[in-house]
Amino acid sequence: DILDRHDDDLDAFLFLRRLRRQARAVGGEVVWLTGNHEYLNLAGEFTYVTPGAYAPFDRLLRPWRQRTAEWAAEHVPDAPTHQASRLAALAPGGVVARAMAAPVALTYAGTLLVHGGVRASHVEHLARWNTEVMAWMRGEGPLPALALGRSDAPIWTRVYSQPGDGTTPPLHTCAE
Repeated sequence: DILDRHDDDLDAFLFLRRLRRQARAVGGEVVWLTGNHEYLNLAGEFTYVTPGAYAPFDRLLRPWRQRTAEWAAEHVPDAPTHQASRLAALAPGGVVARAMAAPVALTYAGTLLVHGGVRASHVEHLARWNTEVMAWMRGEGPLPALALGRSDAPIWTRVYSQPGDGTTPPLHTCAE
């Protein structure tokens, strides 16, 4: 999770972007995955946002204050005023959402990485889900509910971290 952990979550993301540019300049790479808190924020769910995490988005969008207010009035008319900039920047297609677009799973050095977990039934869908999730984040497609919106989706499932008897994973988990 990049978002929702502290008042400086926007700064944390901007730092990762700078680090990615620096790494690429010398032949390296920095990657991030879409996690459940990124999804929640793009969906306009700010339950876990800390009180100080709204102001950085106001500063980011200050040059577009009028357009941000108009966007919020049209798209989220019931939202509290102090949330308008965060909503606009993180809505699918918003300036931060586009920059944050990332897969839900990727393979690095032969290891599958994912925020939550990957079930055997997910494997054949991962490439398509990655494409759909990133398109949704960029505002170029609908919400991919199977990849993001279900409790067993890769960003949500904790099946491998939930012990069956308190000490070991359930047998059906091991079979996957």
